[in-house]
Amino acid sequence: MVSDKMSVNGLLTTYSSKGSVRRILQDLNFKVEKKQGPPGKREMMNAVKMEIKENESNNEEEAEAKS
Repeated sequence: MVSDKMSVNGLLTTYSSKGSVRRILQDLNFKVEKKQGPPGKREMMNAVKMEIKENESNNEEEAEAKS
């Protein structure tokens, strides 16, 4: 999984701005924001991997099980 290979504060950028993608990234402890896309694209999404706190580690395991 990409999130396993990323460092804390790593940046993921995607042109997929579907709500389901945003929710999955948030479940994996990413801070997500929509941005205006480049010419030819309406929107894009930036997601920054945040540090996992002790009580949030169970949420990440549940999110991975969903994928």
